[in-house]
Amino acid sequence: FSKDLGTLHYATYIGSPGTDADGVTSIQALSDSSFICGMTAAVAFMGTPTYVPSGMAQSTFGGAGDMWIGKFFSNDTASIHTLAWGTYVGGAQGETFNDLEVFSDGRVAFCGRGFSTLTEVNSAAARSTVTTNLDGILGVLNSTGTAFNYLDEIGGANNDQFHDVEAYGSSLYWTGQVSSGFPTSTGAYDVTHNGGTFDVVVGTVGATG
Repeated sequence: FSKDLGTLHYATYIGSPGTDADGVTSIQALSDSSFICGMTAAVAFMGTPTYVPSGMAQSTFGGAGDMWIGKFFSNDTASIHTLAWGTYVGGAQGETFNDLEVFSDGRVAFCGRGFSTLTEVNSAAARSTVTTNLDGILGVLNSTGTAFNYLDEIGGANNDQFHDVEAYGSSLYWTGQVSSGFPTSTGAYDVTHNGGTFDVVVGTVGATG
């Protein structure tokens, strides 16, 4: 829209052939002519336009729903219609996108939830999980979407998920909801689950794991 909200400059569909209704979509403007967004693809993108070019961090749809993150740009602020890059994030059991944040150098932090066992990158064994229940997912893509600088599943014996991520300096701050058994850190403010199905969780990790 124009600054007075009186003129629609640009709008586009973004989606797979399925019902893309899971999770949360998120967008961050980089300039008047560039933005990065994320969503959950219910099924693999098909035909044209191409949402996931070859050579991306994950060029193949994992199955049962994957995160998708993409960067759009244009030399014309009235038509931001060129996909610079786009990548899936997910495995065979289904993942859901919830939020993203862009570093000043173009790297993209993201978070969500998933059931799959992902191929983690620079993760820490003490907080990672290989269970098939729902776990929080936290990651960082490089500025061109071609590789994961960091990818981690964090969770306990029950269902956990992350809703929001913020980048500050060389750290990621995240929040979500978790069940009993989530791996808290030594000396944390509250290391005990307080009852009910879920507690809120907040945490921080380095942007490279």
